[in-house]
Amino acid sequence: MITEKHLDDTYGHPQPDWELAKKQARSTIVKCGAEERFITYQDLTHEISAIKFQPDDDIFHHLLGQISWEEDSCGRGMLTALVVHKEGDKMPGSGFWKLAKLLKRNISDKVFFWQAEAKRIFADCKSGKIPS
Repeated sequence: MITEKHLDDTYGHPQPDWELAKKQARSTIVKCGAEERFITYQDLTHEISAIKFQPDDDIFHHLLGQISWEEDSCGRGMLTALVVHKEGDKMPGSGFWKLAKLLKRNISDKVFFWQAEAKRIFADCKSGKIPS
């Protein structure tokens, strides 16, 4: 799980590579948001060329956590609400929920929270409030 001490951590990768990977991931998620669609962890890893990740890599999940933390600190929604499991519940993974709790979001009804967050992200991406 991401905490404030992890915000600048690149997990052994050169800072420029890490920042480019975040930029590639973020840009892809924003594009999905503008199209009102979700993206799977697996599909998102294919869109990142700066660092090769596997969908279940802890380091990849920390990168996603940094993205949502940064978006939240800018007063925007948790952008990674649009990144979901390919199978099963087709919702974000456990790290998303831990971060939401850390950010003091009300996740007592996870489905309601997630749907509302996704709806907010879709609207903000379409309107340009979340720049790509």
